[in-house]
Amino acid sequence: MRLPIMLWAPNTTDEWVAFCNKFFKDLEQLGHTSFYSEQLGVTSTMRTKKGVEYKATDTIDLIVVAQREYDPIGYVSDFEDFRVVDSKMLLYVDEAALDHDLYHHALGEIAARYNTSETFRYPDDLTRGTLLSKILAKINEMQTVKYLAISRGTTWGLALPPHVSFGGEQAHAFSYNLLDLYSQNRDEVETMLDSTTLFILAYANHIGDITMQTLWQDMKLETAQMEPRLQRLQHGNLLTETKGNVVVTPFGKRILTDLSL
Repeated sequence: MRLPIMLWAPNTTDEWVAFCNKFFKDLEQLGHTSFYSEQLGVTSTMRTKKGVEYKATDTIDLIVVAQREYDPIGYVSDFEDFRVVDSKMLLYVDEAALDHDLYHHALGEIAARYNTSETFRYPDDLTRGTLLSKILAKINEMQTVKYLAISRGTTWGLALPPHVSFGGEQAHAFSYNLLDLYSQNRDEVETMLDSTTLFILAYANHIGDITMQTLWQDMKLETAQMEPRLQRLQHGNLLTETKGNVVVTPFGKRILTDLSL
């Protein structure tokens, strides 16, 4: 499942140049199509303030933003209106950004709803590859969203044209915003991406009649590991409790069948 992706990052130091080069190389190896902002006609003057809105967003699925501060990305009001989400942005900003407090509330809302805002430590996270690893993990998540959207189609409430498919040599922008789809189907997406959550679901389905207490005991996981996963399964309607027993829903069974579990 190929994604067309634009990188919006500075190239002002050796660390940034090395990061950008590695970014494009790794995405190419993963089969994605990636562009630097200038390649899509996004000039340096456009990459400020209201530059979060430009025509390039129609031709790509994601914009990876890696910056030393928040100010170049958009006004605080743009964040509060989630315009950065409309523009398909994954945000990575230096934890030492001097303007962080200005954006604090809006960033919290974006993180809670879309899980697309993270910080990094400059220059350590660039030189150690930590930032790139974070970005690649998020891109993989969005790749899963696109795959599920195409495979689920109408069950996600999407009206997809008949020519949409999984293959093809070229990456084409999806007709729906992947960040919005992630927000609307987060429980399912995160279940698909987490092997432990899938194991809990598959185990409950295999055992059949099992109480919640027994399920907790059998998993042998700490509360901090078990509780959020159960909440995800129940909130996403993959697992429910009926007459004291844990029951895998038809939707949960379908996911297990899709994954041959």
